[in-house]
Amino acid sequence: MKKYEMMVIYNTEERPLEETKTFVKDTFSSNNIKVIDEKDMGMRELAYLINKKKRGYYYLFNFEAEPASIKEMNAAFKLYKGIFKNLVLVQE
Repeated sequence: MKKYEMMVIYNTEERPLEETKTFVKDTFSSNNIKVIDEKDMGMRELAYLINKKKRGYYYLFNFEAEPASIKEMNAAFKLYKGIFKNLVLVQE
């Protein structure tokens, strides 16, 4: 298993924050992703408009996963309206 870091920007206007957090954690567990650490970074201004919105709720995750799990996780996140963006980086 590799270690990853992921930044997620939640769309709190589209879905309640707790509902989106639950969706993310359920997606992790269904794809055998083990969360090592998570950090709530709060509501922040976006660098640019996303779906005509200026603000998003930022969350940082450190986790372990198989590379195939990342692909499935990203596909699930793209379909969910409560998430603006996510960026996954491999930790070395």
